[in-house]
Amino acid sequence: MERKFSKFKKLSNKPRTERKEEVKRIDAEIESLVWGGKGLARVDGKVFFVAKSAPLDKVRIAVTKEKSDYGEGEIEKIIYPSPFRMAPVCPHFSKCGGCQFLHINYRKQLEEKERITKEVLRRWTEEARFEPIVPSPMPIGYRHSGDFHLFLDRGALKLGFYEPESHRIVPFDHCHLFSDAFNDKLREIKSVMEGFRMKEKLFKLNLSSDENDRDMVLAVSLKEMSEQACRFLLDELNASGLKGTLFVGTRENEEILRSGDVSLSYALASEKGFFPGGIKLKYDTRSFTQADYRMNRVIVDDVLSMMSLSRHEKVLELYSGIGNFTLPITSCCKEVTAVESSRFAVADAKDNAAANGCENIQHLEGSVVEWIVKLIGRSARFDAVLLDPPRTGAFEVLAHLPSLSPRRVVYVSCSLPTLDRDLRRLSDFGFRPKLIRTYDLFPQTYGIETAVLLEAVK
Repeated sequence: MERKFSKFKKLSNKPRTERKEEVKRIDAEIESLVWGGKGLARVDGKVFFVAKSAPLDKVRIAVTKEKSDYGEGEIEKIIYPSPFRMAPVCPHFSKCGGCQFLHINYRKQLEEKERITKEVLRRWTEEARFEPIVPSPMPIGYRHSGDFHLFLDRGALKLGFYEPESHRIVPFDHCHLFSDAFNDKLREIKSVMEGFRMKEKLFKLNLSSDENDRDMVLAVSLKEMSEQACRFLLDELNASGLKGTLFVGTRENEEILRSGDVSLSYALASEKGFFPGGIKLKYDTRSFTQADYRMNRVIVDDVLSMMSLSRHEKVLELYSGIGNFTLPITSCCKEVTAVESSRFAVADAKDNAAANGCENIQHLEGSVVEWIVKLIGRSARFDAVLLDPPRTGAFEVLAHLPSLSPRRVVYVSCSLPTLDRDLRRLSDFGFRPKLIRTYDLFPQTYGIETAVLLEAVK
């Protein structure tokens, strides 16, 4: 036994040399941008996707992943910068996942987004009229709400966004997607939280503001914290001038404590005259709203124009939210049936309908698929259907639409690949695209909002 042990010990002491894989480097020119925000380059017939690049950049790429048909890489050196490249105003841009296009001039961003939309939806743009992308009136500082991650770094509380394709958090003190007033309030909140003795229990916060940045509401996500502990932090936060504060747990819809009014509001006005006098919408901070109040008004007006409703028609709206489209639609048709799964959004929608005197709405709370099946069982019929689903789309819903006999369908989407998939599904069931409109609702990022009008094939 002693001899075997000695032999083992001797072998284990042999010096080992670790083999380091050589990083592959290639020089290439970026041809264009793709959905997801990366630049596309071709080297010896293979496609490479390169983060934070710009069209016509000549770069040296450090390859991070390589498959048989494509590769991915990071810029190691800009050999010759693109004429569309500009210095990003944010010092964290190279690592932060909040923006993808902050280094590209805005006109080129629009050009690339329009081309990306045509590329992803290429099977539909030949038969449907494709209109130029609608630019944002405010490409910087446009967002009114954001989710921010919190973490401790050597005892200090940090706030930021994730790195791309990672759960590593990039801390920052100012984000250019939000207004100066918003950033000031965010810093003030972080400063208060830094003095909290249980700050390791904090892992996420949402800050939202009204149109004028006067009223702001904070929602804080916590890990295993008692109501009593929340009250200590709440006393400090109340001095920061927030309209309302909400503490939530890790379980769905778990509310621990609230203070003040956790709702905000915004106004809709129609430049095309669909709803004279305007509409005011209130929403709980947990309800979904569009990122930019200004662009939202443009999209609502355009959707009503695309639906081309008359007073005798009935409309089914799926994923109806707080009534952002529902209430404007009521002024153009006989009746709207609005289906939404979020109890917070449904409560908001009912309050908004009452406050604006909209009585021709049927509010249905619950699963969209389940409600469609019920409506079909009741022999319900609709002249038009409006869908504004989440990023995952509405694939399971679409097969049921023919049973409701709509002549027109308008689909609003924030994900081009999902939209393309669902348009194929709609086409299989007899609906063909007639008009495609795109909106730069998310400047400095790869996000694109799209509205498509489809008509039933006779």
